[in-house]
Amino acid sequence: MRATWARPCSVVFITMLVAAACRGDDEGGVSGDTPAEGAAAETGATTAAPEPFFLDVRTGERLPLPENLVGDDICGYLPSPDGTRVAYNTCGGGVYGSPSDAATVANIDGSDARTLEVPEGLNAYVRAWSPDGTRVAYQLRSGGTRRDVGNLFVHDLSSGEQTQLTQLELTSAPWYELHFSFSPDGRSVVFDLPRSSSMETEWDVWSVPVTGGEPTLVLRNAASPLYLPDGRELAFIVPETTAFDGQSISIAGANGSRWTLVEANEGIWFQTLSPDGSRIAYVDGGSVYVVEIATGESTKVADGFAGWLDDDTLIVKPA
Repeated sequence: MRATWARPCSVVFITMLVAAACRGDDEGGVSGDTPAEGAAAETGATTAAPEPFFLDVRTGERLPLPENLVGDDICGYLPSPDGTRVAYNTCGGGVYGSPSDAATVANIDGSDARTLEVPEGLNAYVRAWSPDGTRVAYQLRSGGTRRDVGNLFVHDLSSGEQTQLTQLELTSAPWYELHFSFSPDGRSVVFDLPRSSSMETEWDVWSVPVTGGEPTLVLRNAASPLYLPDGRELAFIVPETTAFDGQSISIAGANGSRWTLVEANEGIWFQTLSPDGSRIAYVDGGSVYVVEIATGESTKVADGFAGWLDDDTLIVKPA
């Protein structure tokens, strides 16, 4: 039975990938305390971390997540396409890239939580569900090594089988956190990759079969790839060469054309597509925006990080 949360005049169905990623510092990790946290430390006061919430983008209504899915060490939520399960990444001490990081799959209410088993000394970071909800894709890397790139894997949730997709020549980079998603038909995974281990590097988008194999170059000077529903157009972030964020979100067509959807105010990163394919939620600076693909009209809706639950609802992870 599909899990739901009641709310006035509507029901929230968890149906889409959510990945609230932590923004990288100059080594691809997380920066230190926020100003509020730093101020609390100086005065000796304690400040409770703000908890994630559901946001109705039509009304602005906010509802808390189920208690079992809230924790200081949870740094990302990825509900399955049918809304019955959720994958979430934990970050030791609230810091992305620590040795104790792990990836867990649970029922949507937080029950029956099972952590993905990986080799000792390595950490899994789940970022995508297959369209049919039977598999998750993750980046396997050393959480205790700040610059380790690692490789991409797919985990079959029924059999437990794990398939290595890539054997990347690039093993170390300041911007080590890869972003990837499944194609609409579930046959391939598209991912971004820096060209070198330099602090000033360009990014490209590659595609690899879900069975593994040699990656194929898809786009130059592109990051954070996200297929639109027709599988012919690809939304991507135009990256900066000296930062983890980008200058705009653009769309690449099957004929090689590119057009700009929205320009950054400060720096764009972490984008997710609404289930109906009509809107993209993204982070610009420390704020969440929603842009209409048809018009390019963009609206600020919250602060923090966010991804889609259904066509009108986001899950927001406050910064």
